[in-house]
Amino acid sequence: MRFLYSLIQFLPLTLFILTARYYGSTVSAWAWAFQVGAIAAVVQLAILLPFLKTRLNRLIGGINLFLIIGGLGFFFNINFILNFMGQLRESGVILSVGIVCILATLFTHRGVFESSASRNNLEKRYSCYFILAVAIAFIWSYLNQGNTLFAGIIPLVSLVFLKNILQNQLI
Repeated sequence: MRFLYSLIQFLPLTLFILTARYYGSTVSAWAWAFQVGAIAAVVQLAILLPFLKTRLNRLIGGINLFLIIGGLGFFFNINFILNFMGQLRESGVILSVGIVCILATLFTHRGVFESSASRNNLEKRYSCYFILAVAIAFIWSYLNQGNTLFAGIIPLVSLVFLKNILQNQLI
């Protein structure tokens, strides 16, 4: 069941990427990709949230936020969203992850981490470390815009690994 949940978590992002690549990464392809990704993210959240025994992964929440905002921009042709997303490009995902992580740190006792409370109560401290890493990843991503590997894949994968390392330190 956990394996299935892991696959389902990344479904909206996977559909977003596959749609963009299938249609050739043109402006109309990005419009389709954001709309498909947004619909998948909303459906995923509507189905999974009531049944989750653990908290939603904050990275997935940030990615879904990015897809939903972009999808709304394209669905309703909201120019300021489209312009902002166009300026941020890949770094928009990292910014969305940062927003979700900051909100989680401010308003939950576990912060960025979904697991049960640690024996040392270090969740808030480690969440702040993680938010600092997200800020660095955002700057890196912004400076490498247009290069999918350096602006998108490397920062996100690095954040996944760092989050897992910090979460394991909490156990």
